[in-house]
Formats: sequence, structure tokens, C-alpha cells
Amino acid sequence: MFRWTGDAMKIHRRLSRTKGFTLIELLVTVSIVGILSGVALVNYSRSWMDQRLLSTTRGLENWLNAQRRNAIKNSLTYTITFDTANKKLISNSGDVFDLRKSFGNKHERLSITSSPSVDSSTEPGGIHFSFRGLSQNHQLTSNGTVELRLRLEGISTERCIRIISPIGMIRDGSATDNASDCKYQSSY
Repeated sequence: MFRWTGDAMKIHRRLSRTKGFTLIELLVTVSIVGILSGVALVNYSRSWMDQRLLSTTRGLENWLNAQRRNAIKNSLTYTITFDTANKKLISNSGDVFDLRKSFGNKHERLSITSSPSVDSSTEPGGIHFSFRGLSQNHQLTSNGTVELRLRLEGISTERCIRIISPIGMIRDGSATDNASDCKYQSSY
């Protein structure tokens, strides 16, 4: 039979006290993990929405380039009109780019504006792509460009597409907010 001595009892008590965590230690650890997870989730969600906005912008840029190529290929003039209220760009070829479908869920937070701003009482804003690959803008700005800006509520970065007349070059870029100018990745 085993007999407990004074030293063995002290060691046993010390070991039994150091096994595991106390309830307070566990609660503090769980609270810290919860706070860090919440911060990470908010940042991930914001980053995900920004990437969806970028993807929609690139899709729109590709669609505009396809309209320009089709005008050249078919020896026709394609007129693209901007329906900013319904978030659509409509080609006279019958093709439509619907930003709501392209962006998907939460598209109601998405808005599109054009510069120069469109006065639909005189004529719809938009652009012509001719069979020579050139473009002519409705309601031109002083520097001969049309700029489309896509904005998502809750995200400060805006995405931009610029179409420069008469050469019909299309570029995408971004702005840090709605008050700043768009910066484009490549020069004209």
C-alpha cells in the first residue's frame, strides 16, 4: 500500500492546481478570439465587395470593347446608350449589359454615373462606335472623353471606365472616393 508523505502531498496539490485552465482564463481567450474574428470578417467582407465591383467593371469594359470590335467587323455604327437609372448599357445591336445581373446579390447598393452627366431631355447619353473603330460621344466633355463611374455603397473606392474620342480607346481605373479624379493603369 502507498503512503502519502508530507512532500508527496505538496507535489500532488501543486500538480493538481496547475492542470488545465481556469474559467476566467478561458473566457478571456474566447473573448479575444471573438473580437479578432469579428474584425477579420468585416475586412474580408469589404474586400470581397471591392473585388466584385472590380469584376463588374472589367466585365463592362470587355462588353464595350466587344461592341467596338463588332462595329468594325460588321461595318456598322453601334450606338451605346446609358440607362443609369436602371443600371444598363444598351446597344442598338440589341445587346444589353445589365450591371444588376453582372454584380449579383446586393446590386441595389451599386450605382453608375457618367461624366459628362447625361441630360436625357435633349438626347440619351452614350457613345457611337463606328465601323472604322472610332468613337463619337453624345454630349462630349471639353477633352473629348466619356467617363463611367461605378460606386458601391459602403466601399470608398470607385471604379472608372474612360472612353476617349475619336480613337475609341477604353481604359479602366479607380478613384479613392467620389471627390477625387480617376487614376488609370495605363496611359493613352
